[in-house]
Amino acid sequence: HPARAQPRRDHNPQRAAGPHCKALRHLTQLRRNTQETIREYFREEIWAEHSSLAERYPGHRVLIDWGRQFIEKNVLPDLYRRNQGRTSETSSYLWVHRDAPQTVREALRLLCYSGILQEGVSGIRATRSELGTRYMVNLGCQIALDAEPVAYGTRVRRSLSVKRMVEYGANHPAYTPIDELSEDDFDREENVALDARLDTSVDSLDISRFQLSKLNELGLKTIGSVLLADEATFKKAHYVGNVRARQIRNAAVTAVLEYLSG
Repeated sequence: HPARAQPRRDHNPQRAAGPHCKALRHLTQLRRNTQETIREYFREEIWAEHSSLAERYPGHRVLIDWGRQFIEKNVLPDLYRRNQGRTSETSSYLWVHRDAPQTVREALRLLCYSGILQEGVSGIRATRSELGTRYMVNLGCQIALDAEPVAYGTRVRRSLSVKRMVEYGANHPAYTPIDELSEDDFDREENVALDARLDTSVDSLDISRFQLSKLNELGLKTIGSVLLADEATFKKAHYVGNVRARQIRNAAVTAVLEYLSG
C-alpha cells in the first residue's frame, strides 16, 4: 500500500509563536504604561495638589512649601536607601520627635491632609528611648523613585514593618528653614485680625505660669514679640533650657497657626 500522505506541518517558528509573542508584547506595554502612570501621578500630580493648598491657605504657604521639600529631599531618599537590598523589614515610615518645632508638626499635618502622609501613633519610642510620632509615607510616593516601581513596590509591601522608621530628632538640620518662623513670614497685608492676634498679650498662650513669668522677665509682652524672638533669647531667662524654650516658641506659633487655619 502506498504510504499515507502526512499532514503538512507549519515549520515557521515565528508564525507558531505569534500568539505568545503578541501576548508578551501586550503585557510589556501594559507594565510600561502602569509604571509611567505611577511615576506621573506620584512625582507630579499629587505634589501639585499639595502645593495648591497655598492658594486656599496663603498664611501657610511657607509650611506647605517646606513640607514638600522635606519629604522629597530628605524622607523619600532616606527611605529608598534604607530599603535597598533588603528582603525583610522594609520601611515606609518616619518618626518625628515630640519636641520638634510646632511649625514642623503643622507642616506634617498639612501633608496628611494631602494624603502624602498618614499620622500614626504618638508616644512611640525610637532610638535612645525618646518619644515621638510615627507617620506612614504614601507608598506610591516612595515606589515612584525606582526605575521599576511595580517590582520595587511589591517587594516593599511584602516585607513592610512598622518597626523600621527613619528618625528625625527634635533639632534635625532639615527643620532650619522654618524653625525660626517669625511674624514676617505671615501675610499681614490689610489683615487687621491677624495684626490683632499678634498684638495679643502673652497671657493668652498655653504655657505654664513659670514660663509666662519668664516672658515677662524678658520684656516679651505680646505673641508677636515672642515670634520675633528666638529660642536663644528665651534661654537668657533663669532656669529656661532647650525644652522650655522650644515649648514657649511652639505655643506662640500654635496661637497664630490656629488663627490662620480658621
